[in-house]
Amino acid sequence: MSEKYNDHTLDGEKNAVDVQLGEFIDPAREKKLLAKLDLALVPIIMLTYLACFLDRSNIGNVKVAGMPEDIGASAEQFSTAVSIFYATYVLSETPWAVLLKKFTPKYTIGGLCVVWSLTTIFSGFISSVGGLYAARLILGACEGGLFPGLNLYLTMVYKREEMAKRVAYLFVCTALAGAFGGLLAYGILQMDGVSGLAGWKWVYIIEGIFSVGVAIVVFAFLPNDPNNAYFLNDDDKQLMQVRARQRAAYMGSEHFSWAEVKVALTDPKVILSGLIQFCQDILLYGFSTFLPSIIKSLGYNSLQAQYLN
Repeated sequence: MSEKYNDHTLDGEKNAVDVQLGEFIDPAREKKLLAKLDLALVPIIMLTYLACFLDRSNIGNVKVAGMPEDIGASAEQFSTAVSIFYATYVLSETPWAVLLKKFTPKYTIGGLCVVWSLTTIFSGFISSVGGLYAARLILGACEGGLFPGLNLYLTMVYKREEMAKRVAYLFVCTALAGAFGGLLAYGILQMDGVSGLAGWKWVYIIEGIFSVGVAIVVFAFLPNDPNNAYFLNDDDKQLMQVRARQRAAYMGSEHFSWAEVKVALTDPKVILSGLIQFCQDILLYGFSTFLPSIIKSLGYNSLQAQYLN
């Protein structure tokens, strides 16, 4: 790590201490504020990420429900459809994070939710492999902005030492989607034949409609400016302003620097964390997507594979 970077970091910490000394925060008062923030914001954030994960992983549910046969997709083509989602997902993460800083969080996150929700609904009317590829690419481009967007939004609300707990809530949603996604698909597949549509089509349509509802919640209740949120009283808003100044003093200048990018990318802790996350995601996404197929290969029928998932 460069000496210049160390000096910048130490200056930021010193400034933060100076601000904290000048603007003391009562711990009991701050604890009540955090409880209010968690109650108002965390459920919305969790619900949004839950919808996101359901809509990306339901391809594993529709696979064993007959989608590949209905659209004429071979095993290789269907596997490609699963994989290409991550091409646009990875490429879109950074641009969306930048755009979120330029536009309001409510409309950026809510807009992403609307587009991927409609994509999920329209996936219920796919009739070709090309259509499946297109839907997966669009879905990846939209969902790629959500996780960095939600994390960036959390940094507008919480201090560094408060972040880990709130980010953990997002990963809880991943587990919840895995736990209930199969049960939800099992129930929806009972609609096979309703209005002349196959059960897998209804999985896409209903889960997409659910995500549209989540988007409405985001537009209605996610504050653009957490420091002046509708659920805060005047004392809370004043405290939020003090917390914002403390965060700004600690973080220092927000001026973009390639030197700091280089420091981050060559930091052993960042590299190790990235490798751990990479290995974790191979297991997580592979298992969550193909578990219904694995269960079916053990001799269970399509419906049994859903609720055992």
